[in-house]
Amino acid sequence: MVFVLIALGGLVALILLALILVPMFIDEAALIALAQEAVRDKTGGELIVAGDSELSLFPRLAVELNDTQLILPARTEYEQAIDAKLRELSLGLSILPTLRGTPEFGELRVDGLHAKITAPQALPPTPEPLPDMSDRDWERLGRTLRSEREAQRQKLLTPTNTSVAVAIAADNLTITDITLELLDARGRLENKLLLERLTVRDINTRNEPVRIDTAATVQSGESGVPIQLDMTGVVRVPSDLSQISIDRLETVIAGALAEPVKATLTGKLTLSPLDFKGQLDAALPGGDVKGDLRYAALESPQIDVRLETERLDLDRMQPASAGGTNSKASAPSANSGGDTRTATTPLPPVPLPVGPLKLLDLALEMNAGELTTAGQTIGNAQLAMRVRDAIADIKYLRGTLHEGQLDTRATLNTRRLQAELAVEGGMKGINLDSLMSSLGTPGAVSGRVDMAWDVDSRGATAEALKLGLDGDFDLEGQDVVIEQISMQGMMCNAISQVTQKPLTQKMPTKTPLSKLALGIDFDDGKAEFDDLSLASPGLTMSGDGAVALDSFDFAMVLDTRIDKQLEELDPNCRVVERYAEIDWPIACRGNLSGKPGDWCRIDVNRIAEQLLKNEAKSQLEKKAGKFLKNLLNN
Repeated sequence: MVFVLIALGGLVALILLALILVPMFIDEAALIALAQEAVRDKTGGELIVAGDSELSLFPRLAVELNDTQLILPARTEYEQAIDAKLRELSLGLSILPTLRGTPEFGELRVDGLHAKITAPQALPPTPEPLPDMSDRDWERLGRTLRSEREAQRQKLLTPTNTSVAVAIAADNLTITDITLELLDARGRLENKLLLERLTVRDINTRNEPVRIDTAATVQSGESGVPIQLDMTGVVRVPSDLSQISIDRLETVIAGALAEPVKATLTGKLTLSPLDFKGQLDAALPGGDVKGDLRYAALESPQIDVRLETERLDLDRMQPASAGGTNSKASAPSANSGGDTRTATTPLPPVPLPVGPLKLLDLALEMNAGELTTAGQTIGNAQLAMRVRDAIADIKYLRGTLHEGQLDTRATLNTRRLQAELAVEGGMKGINLDSLMSSLGTPGAVSGRVDMAWDVDSRGATAEALKLGLDGDFDLEGQDVVIEQISMQGMMCNAISQVTQKPLTQKMPTKTPLSKLALGIDFDDGKAEFDDLSLASPGLTMSGDGAVALDSFDFAMVLDTRIDKQLEELDPNCRVVERYAEIDWPIACRGNLSGKPGDWCRIDVNRIAEQLLKNEAKSQLEKKAGKFLKNLLNN
């Protein structure tokens, strides 16, 4: 037994002696030469180690490289070219803990990596475009994908007798000054990633806190707006890697929107099958949002979000504009390469960003005390949306809008090149003054109306969807008052011009409506009034017209019948029988963003024309009657 112990002790001594002496005989230059030869043979590139290098085995396995460059040229016109320079790489691994199965690293450090990746000089041949799939094909594809994911999920959930425990410990992982540039085939910058720092401290798999701190910047092109990402947090990793706990992950994103976005995430991450359940608390430019978030890679929906907010203004969530721009900067310079476009040149239409919807499997529910979009604020808003098989289905959007009750539904079908939109719903009891104030025309109309709509459209851009609207819109009003126009006053002034008798009383400045009904037919880029009916004391109006959806210019004509109630306003506004028998046309023209008081005028010439025709007809009838009477008497 003693001899066995002596033998084992001697073996250990020999191993320790080897670990101490072997590094003395390692030729680091020869190892580097072997690595350079391997890179040259396998890739045709070059590995250049210009700085000092170090390799040791005991008491720690340590590797250090300085001022190293890797050049990988494109071997064909379809391959990328890579040029990467590294200022410093160092790592250390304790030998004895590693032999016991618990690797212990010291500080892992990477500093000053600058990599340029140049796009291929030629792109592979463009594949044949896929044929448009029918709705049945899309639904069959969706069922197949969900079935495959479920089968994979069940396989991963099947219990096994094997269990793996991973024990890793390290002091710190420090990565600093990392730059990645993606260049086009001509060497011009397309995208740039700058990782200022990534620090991971107290790395372990003992389910104890691991602290993360990172800062990075992403930029698109030379003139793109830099997007800054800062993230700090604490996670816990167990030895069996069964479930990673995110105690707190705080993120600040600046540059993506006009104001920074701050978010805090907590939850549990299961690696197999991949599943995250957690809570999100975000401070957005338009308000604070919190709720539950789940991502299940092999389930449907894959993403399930339920949000709550007191107030969310979507209009404030605008993209950040390029800094430092001014009117002088917008003028073309001598070195602009002949680009003489000015700030007034219209930009090409931007396609709808519907690509992500094609493969998205999402369920979203949101409750908001106030939800603002396009200048309209919905109180107590409730939204439910489901995205699956390339269709975004807004099951309902409900709430209080301009003191009325909103209830609408919509679908956006992105299965084909042109998106297909369908919207139906309505609002009850809308306050017109509130609505017109939100559109920039306060004090124009008061009262309440009910609205109902059923429209659809198709197009590849938002403008195309607007101009392609097709369907119906109906409106009915109660106790409506046109505040800045007096139809009765206009009529009395017209009668005064016809009779040549001046008015003696002051005319009203408003038009109360006892009846308001409007039917709109959307078609060919216009909203056509095909059923407009108004009633006011002394007046009954009906007419038609249209609004151009691209400019909101409009024109309409109201054929008006008058009655004796107008005489109550002024003795000289007397309605004789021949006045009541004709139409008194009111022609309105303008832009919906203009002043209502400038919109409408009475067509006096057309009134006079009708009176002359009626007078001529009356005289002709009298003469014909007299002629017949004389003929019969004879």
